[in-house]
Amino acid sequence: MAWRFLSANNRNIARSIGDFPDARSCLSALRELTAGLGGADLRTVRNIQGMWCWRLRMGETELAISSHQYQRRIRAQGAALSFRDLAAKAGDPEDLRLVIFDRTKAGKPKSGNGFPQADSVRP
Repeated sequence: MAWRFLSANNRNIARSIGDFPDARSCLSALRELTAGLGGADLRTVRNIQGMWCWRLRMGETELAISSHQYQRRIRAQGAALSFRDLAAKAGDPEDLRLVIFDRTKAGKPKSGNGFPQADSVRP
């Protein structure tokens, strides 16, 4: 299980660095992230393809990574700052909607719209 941060128009902005064994630990990581945003370190780095991305770190722990790659470092820096500002406004993670997808079925949509069907949703 992993978390993703979506914009108001459902564009993927950021994601967790790793996976979590269950919803409770994923929610705990989101709480840690939102509580520590003020002291977080945002770094831009080049990936193996030479594209720029950003990573959010608290202490020695990386918690988030950009969902997109950028050709210019300035774009990655702007996206990182935007994520930090939007995440700070997101509020309490308890109020977020949890959607669980079965990744093993991601290539086999259950719905007619071409997207994988959510296995369960909690408002």
